[in-house]
Amino acid sequence: MAVAQERVTDYQRLNDFVLARLINKAHGATVISAMEVAQLDEPWIEFFKAVTIELPALQARQKHIDGLFKKFEQEHPTYGKYTQ
Repeated sequence: MAVAQERVTDYQRLNDFVLARLINKAHGATVISAMEVAQLDEPWIEFFKAVTIELPALQARQKHIDGLFKKFEQEHPTYGKYTQ
């Protein structure tokens, strides 16, 4: 996926193939082929990258933070008194 994010390769077909996979993953079905990627505007490409790469990372971080907060709630001796 780093190829699609950074465009490390000069081989455009490979970039388009990886990007098409990201878009299809975001949709949950095959909706675009690598040959059609060149027709997309840059904002759409950024949107699909955000949905498939950045959003799951943000959700994982939020889940970790929620877990830490839950642990704090369970370990704190008087937290339950003030939330009920």
